Amino acid sequence: MNKIYSELLAQKKEIEDQLSEVKKSERTAALKMVKELCEEFQFTAKMLGPSLAKGRRRLKP
Repeated sequence: MNKIYSELLAQKKEIEDQLSEVKKSERTAALKMVKELCEEFQFTAKMLGPSLAKGRRRLKP
């Protein structure tokens, strides 16, 4: 395997790992913000249900 290619593969793995960690952190912060906004504006799960259900639908293959 070419040295440059293997170095790029290693960099790719490192970047993917970094993306994964940042996504976890961002996801945690976003969830916290959603919870705070729901509390502040007194949104209930029932009120949000239809909006959340749309995001859960999966496309059939």
